[in-house]
Amino acid sequence: KSGSKLQRGVLDWCLHNSVPLREIESDWAVVTYEQLVLKPRPAIDHLAEKLALPDRARLMAHLTRASRVKHKSNAETQKLLETGHDESARRRLVSKWKNGVSEREEKEAMSILEAFDIDIYRFGDLLPARRFWLEKPGEDALLPPAQPLAGVSDEGAGNLAWRG
Repeated sequence: KSGSKLQRGVLDWCLHNSVPLREIESDWAVVTYEQLVLKPRPAIDHLAEKLALPDRARLMAHLTRASRVKHKSNAETQKLLETGHDESARRRLVSKWKNGVSEREEKEAMSILEAFDIDIYRFGDLLPARRFWLEKPGEDALLPPAQPLAGVSDEGAGNLAWRG
C-alpha cells in the first residue's frame, strides 16, 4: 500500500497489461483509450473487422457514454462526454489527468512502466507510441498542430503529436 494513488494505478495497469503487450500477435486487436477518444473511427473499424461486429454506428454511440461505475467518470468527465463530438472536449478527456500531476510524479509513474519494459507511453507524451495508433486510409494520422489544451498548463501538458 505504499506509493501514491497514481503509482498504484500505474502498477495495477502494468500488472494487467504487461504480458499482453509483450505477447501481441498479429491477429490481436489492440486499441488505446487515446485513440478511442481522439480518432475513434479507425479504432472502431479495426475492432469491427477483427471481431466481426456488424453495427459500427452502435459502437460509435457508446464512446460518448460515461462509465456506469460512479468512481470511473467524475462530473467533469461526464460533462466532457456530453459534448463528445467537440474536438476541444476530446482533447481535454485525454489531457485532464495532468492537472493533478507534477512533472516529478509523472516521471515516477513512467518509471514504473519502464520497470515492466512497457514503452507504449512515455514521459511528456499524451499519445501512445505511434505503432499503437491505428490509421484510416486517406485520413491524416496525426492530430492537428499542437494547440494549448484547455485547463492544462502549457508546461508539462504533453505532446499531442508523435516525436521523431
